Amino acid sequence: MFAKREEPDPMDVFIPDTTTPSGTLLAEDLSRRGHKVLSCRRLGQASSCAVLDGRSCPLERSTADVALAVGRERRRFERGDGATCAVTHRVPLVLVSPDPQDPLVEHAASTATFAEAVDKAEAVAASPLRIHTGIAQGVVEQELNRIGASRSALSVEVRRRSGSLSVELVYPGELERETVERIATHVVQAVREHDHFAIGVDVSLVRQPTGGGGVSSPVVSVAPGVENMSADGSCVAV
Repeated sequence: MFAKREEPDPMDVFIPDTTTPSGTLLAEDLSRRGHKVLSCRRLGQASSCAVLDGRSCPLERSTADVALAVGRERRRFERGDGATCAVTHRVPLVLVSPDPQDPLVEHAASTATFAEAVDKAEAVAASPLRIHTGIAQGVVEQELNRIGASRSALSVEVRRRSGSLSVELVYPGELERETVERIATHVVQAVREHDHFAIGVDVSLVRQPTGGGGVSSPVVSVAPGVENMSADGSCVAV
């Protein structure tokens, strides 16, 4: 018997242009899987850029979890390039069948063939954000070094969820909660400085007791303009 395919959570996927044959097929496949498609250009719209066409940009205050762009079609338009805008807005990008010389290749979260594009987009959306997580790990290491704790004492990952950043800190039971919350505050500030386009930052602390397992404790949801966190996990508007 074949194992049943585990269905990923529904996600919002940004496809710059859904009027091309490949864009249409990708959008249809995503919709069949229960995902929502956001786009700069749909049938009947003249420009490849929503803003230049007098419409609102789908990446502003966007709920997009991942972007999907066909590399060979990016040069079709002289005005606007949604794939570049996705990278600028810190949305992880999957480039489909890109030209090896395409400058966006080095900025993409992943590349894919057309056949694997939707599967790859689902995988990227579920994975930690590489740059965001690296920034968070740097903050954690700096803070742990400052208090003389082992680097392995705390791990952190940052993902994108419906336009917000989801930060998860896993820490051992012997590390004081107040210390972890202080570190979480610095992590939030650092990832927000890197990515001010995200709708907000959701933080959860996961206490890892001796013997395995974990107890998750949501701490705070941080929206733009709410950059501080008090010791009890509540928001402080600034």
